[in-house]
Amino acid sequence: MTDSLPDEIKADPSRLKTIKDRTQSVRLLAKEKKIDLYVTYSSQRLKKRTDKERSIYDKEVRNRNNIALHDVQLSCPTTPETVTGATSILKLASGKSLVFSLNGSQVQDAENAMDWEY
Repeated sequence: MTDSLPDEIKADPSRLKTIKDRTQSVRLLAKEKKIDLYVTYSSQRLKKRTDKERSIYDKEVRNRNNIALHDVQLSCPTTPETVTGATSILKLASGKSLVFSLNGSQVQDAENAMDWEY
């Protein structure tokens, strides 16, 4: 998991813990019956990943326990940085939806310190 991370992140226990916690959370969400978890990416983003990272992801996609996980490769070769991040759509008891979205880069894609938008 840490192979492609910059050295300064590998050496920072709190930042590394954040990445590990996020990985664990996503893996738990992938197994939830009441959730649809869509992982979308462009072909160029996938090519940036190491063989090991792609292998781990492919294994998770094929894992039958990951009933909520939906793998979606976009037809565009790249995506604008303005739409990189995560979006959650929550169905409320009232029947309304609550949308929470954040914009930021994957840690291994970030060239410098980055601003996050919510």
